[in-house]
This record gives sequence, C-alpha cells and structure tokens, in this order.
Amino acid sequence: MKLRILFILMVVLILPNSYVNACEDPAPRAPDACNEYSSKRLIAIKSGNWALLEKCSVEFIENGCGKSYGDAELSKAYADVSKVLRHQNHYKEALDASIRGTTIFYNEPDSHLEKALALISLNMLKKAQIELDITELLSKLALKRYDLDKLTGHLSNDQTAERKQDYKKILNQVKDTRKIYFRGSRRGAIRDSTLAKH
Repeated sequence: MKLRILFILMVVLILPNSYVNACEDPAPRAPDACNEYSSKRLIAIKSGNWALLEKCSVEFIENGCGKSYGDAELSKAYADVSKVLRHQNHYKEALDASIRGTTIFYNEPDSHLEKALALISLNMLKKAQIELDITELLSKLALKRYDLDKLTGHLSNDQTAERKQDYKKILNQVKDTRKIYFRGSRRGAIRDSTLAKH
C-alpha cells in the first residue's frame, strides 16, 4: 500500500518535470495509443473503481497522452489522481495533484473541484469556498461555450450533450458540497470542522 502511494506521489510530483521535457519531442503519440486509457478512466469514474482509476490516470500521465489529447484532458487526469488520493485519505497529496491539474489547464473545473474537496478535508474551508466559486464559474462558462459551439456547428449535438452533462454534474457537486459544508450558500456560515472529512 505504501509503495503504491509513493509511486503515485512520484508521478504527481516528479513526472510533471519529465513530462515537460517529453513535450519537446516533435513526434506526438498517436491518439489510438491513449484511447484505451481514456475509456478505462471513464468506466472507473462511473463505477467508482478507485484502483482502476488510479492505474488508468497514472498511465495516461506517464505515457504522455496529454500531448495527444490536450492540456484539458491532462488536467482531468491529475484531478482523477487527486480524487483517488483523497479517497485514500492522503489529503495533502490530493491537494498537490489538484494544484498540478489547475496549473496545467486553469480553465478545467474538475481540478478546481478536487482542489476544493482536498482543502475541505484539510480544514482549509475559506480557501475551499473560493475554489468552489471558481469551479462554478468555469463550469457555467463551459456550458455557455458549448452552446456557442453548437450554434456555430463546431461540435455535434452528441458531443455537446455529453460535455454539457459533465459540467452539469460538476455544478451539482458544487451545490451538494456547499449544502454539506457551508449550509448551502456561497458565502454562508461554515459548519463544524469535524464534518470536513468528506
């Protein structure tokens, strides 16, 4: 167990520097090489299979799939690593992974949501409220952007519907998190810190 946690930490804290060097390689990996990881990640998220999510997210990062899929997907992979670490009660490491995700692609709400949840677990509730606000704002902006992309024909109806559903789920998570920890309001009273171990 400790070895696995150490490996995850290595990927989160050390690999990003080697990933930056790998990005200088002029030949990107073919997207097909990463499709398996991406589809397994989605299955793991939907089923709550933390071991599979950990494996797929780490492989996605290690294999440089972000280079083919883009910074937004790489940011989501770090959010997934953060989610796994948080569920393993490694809150500081989860926070580090989520910060890495927000650094790679700031406009991706998944990493901000995971950052907020890690901050709550660390009883850093004021900072968590700010991250929830950022998550909400970015999700709402993304929903508007997909409406615009649909109108201009840049995305198919299926792509737009799927992506919009993801952002609506994030907005529901923000709402639920506020209800549990902040009495439902954006700037409401913070509940007792013993509740913060979400």
